[in-house]
Amino acid sequence: MKRIVWLCLMIFPVLLSAQENPAGKNISADLGIGQQFSFGKISVDFLGVISDSRCPKEVTCIWPGEAKVLLGITKNGNYSEKEIVIREGGAEISVAKDVFVQFSQLRPYPETGVKIPADAYCMSFLQ
Repeated sequence: MKRIVWLCLMIFPVLLSAQENPAGKNISADLGIGQQFSFGKISVDFLGVISDSRCPKEVTCIWPGEAKVLLGITKNGNYSEKEIVIREGGAEISVAKDVFVQFSQLRPYPETGVKIPADAYCMSFLQ
């Protein structure tokens, strides 16, 4: 688990500075809990994981489950909190008119018998 936290913390600054696509429109980033990503007058804070009921690795489940995370969103100086649900395909939210953020992954993925510490979570997203 410590390696995952370390990985999120180590690659976060690199992703923010280096992942803009050639068209200059999309930026991807990994956020650990308590980290923030800003673009223009909008910032997104990964505040925490509310619940994680995703089906553990190597287990056959009827339903794949979901994870609920809490984000803090500041746009033009106005702050709000938003709970989002991440399923198998990720999640997409609107943070401003014509501005969407796609959340693609929440790591680590659950394993049977392994409790994930709150500070080990890392989210990947694309703006």
